[in-house]
Amino acid sequence: MKDQLSRRAFLRTAGLFSTSVPVSAQSPESLKVIDLAQMSNGSRFHAEDFNIVGLFDVDWLPDPRFTRLLDNFAASPGGFRMVRFFGALNSGVRENTFPQSSGDVWQDPTEAIDFTTSFNAISELVSRGLIPFVSLTFFPRAVSPSPIMPPASFGNWKHLIQVFLEQLADRFGRDAVARWWFEAWNEPNMPPFWAGSFEQYLALYRATSEAVRETGLRVRLGGPAIAYMPGGEGTRLTERFLSFVASDPMLKCDYISIHRKGTWTNEEGAPDLRRSVDAVHMTAQAAQRLDAKRFRNLVIINDEADMLVGFDRPFEPRMTEQFASWLSAQTVAYDQLTEKYQGLSLRFAAASDNANQQLVQSPFDGRRSIMTCTGRAADDLIKLPVYGFYETIRVLAEHRAVALTPEATYPNTDVYHIATTGAGSFSALFTYYPDPAAPIAGHRRVDYTISGIPWPRTNVSQFTINREQSNAYTAAGRILNPKLDSESIKRVRQAQEVAIANQADRPVQNGKIQLLFDLEPYATVLWLLTPYAPGTPLPPQGIQAERVRSDVILRWNASNDPGLLGYQVSRTEGMSSPLLRCGLWIDTDAGPHPIEYSILAVSTSGVRSTAQTIRA
Repeated sequence: MKDQLSRRAFLRTAGLFSTSVPVSAQSPESLKVIDLAQMSNGSRFHAEDFNIVGLFDVDWLPDPRFTRLLDNFAASPGGFRMVRFFGALNSGVRENTFPQSSGDVWQDPTEAIDFTTSFNAISELVSRGLIPFVSLTFFPRAVSPSPIMPPASFGNWKHLIQVFLEQLADRFGRDAVARWWFEAWNEPNMPPFWAGSFEQYLALYRATSEAVRETGLRVRLGGPAIAYMPGGEGTRLTERFLSFVASDPMLKCDYISIHRKGTWTNEEGAPDLRRSVDAVHMTAQAAQRLDAKRFRNLVIINDEADMLVGFDRPFEPRMTEQFASWLSAQTVAYDQLTEKYQGLSLRFAAASDNANQQLVQSPFDGRRSIMTCTGRAADDLIKLPVYGFYETIRVLAEHRAVALTPEATYPNTDVYHIATTGAGSFSALFTYYPDPAAPIAGHRRVDYTISGIPWPRTNVSQFTINREQSNAYTAAGRILNPKLDSESIKRVRQAQEVAIANQADRPVQNGKIQLLFDLEPYATVLWLLTPYAPGTPLPPQGIQAERVRSDVILRWNASNDPGLLGYQVSRTEGMSSPLLRCGLWIDTDAGPHPIEYSILAVSTSGVRSTAQTIRA
């Protein structure tokens, strides 16, 4: 399904981008647009900087509700890459939101260190192709009597880190561990996580860096994971950490991490994306000012870039399309910073702490996770609209396709956009995340023209997340804590998948395609253009079926080929799934008798593969 033209040829010809964004649906006024021919030279778009999720305690990973969550991640190749977690150094007790136990890793300095629990949990990620992002936390009793109180000396801490890294390399391989991320502590300015001073944290970081170097392993290390609270302390402490690193060339620091969210309390107002963006931008400015050479090639990551502070405070926008729009807009804003600072090779990344499945108590309860439960069992999960963000980001290709007309979109308006191109595909992401300081002014109309398309015929696919589409919360009644019966669960499962509209074999006139569409508040739309190819796609591979309670869970190996639109599951009794981007489908209340299922692949050209069948 790959087009024969090279990426370079496509970049050379994809010449014109134009948008028209009326102030409201009723107003004829539109923003001025200029003809755009300047390309961005195929500069790299790093989708891997945004397909990261986080959870609190490593001990939860073997729990059935988490293994089901991770199965969903693995079924969406390219959508999920890395999982950040805490507690690998004091594992043994499952904790929900804050460290309270010293665990059973290392109780006494005279005893051997035992990472069995942590390593078995980490295996749940690695076995599914997910990369661990390890927060090096918290203290076992042999280091400190409290999991958050720094010890008088960091000798035992250094020994703990060395043993941890060396045993990780033995268990999972040196090359694999070199791809992982390690973060020295979490929020050393927040009392629930750190009971010492910031100077003591800097001493911990120095000891951690020394321990890493002494192992001789290739390890990606960073910090300080500062929490940005009211009063400006976050900026001050982050700059203090940068100065600390700049003053000592022996300190290992591969990335700077911060935590800046959109709002502090439910009552403070709508989450403001500018807080997240300004925090990483100011960090880059400080790094450039303090020592541009030292911080060249640095990654600046906001690895808790959520809408609201607080793990388990119910917050309805987490359930709605707003969360997907928040992450989409943040991706665009951070990517623009990466392009702005490409001369220093700085990169900006963002992750959401949104895989805390242990917090979910009832369906759509507003707590921070990427999936909710049906209410039948803790591991019977439903995708929230935010899940669709990860399903769409995997469609974006590896190179930026065009330089954007600045008048039309962010940062000059609240319409966010990025366009990318790869081998045989063009994709463009749009989201409308309204400025919380201004009244929401209805929907935005976008008139989008792509010129220089090298294919005589093209397929145009539209992926949409809004109030009605790709929205399990709306299908469940758009209320927190609904009661779901079997029929409503079936309806919600249909609605949870990303809505896809496809027009195959569309003629290209003079190398141009025009797309006219509306964006309502918090709507996200991704367009995918691929060359028309009448060949039959490969059928799904590796199909498995499993009965769990009254359900049948079907799995197969999903492809991330841009020419593959999705998969469809059906059975003889008439059940049919929506078009699926992933390789997992649950048939709710399938009944006790054997059932034959048919699964086939559908290309963006509208061609269906041979159906594969399986009985369960």
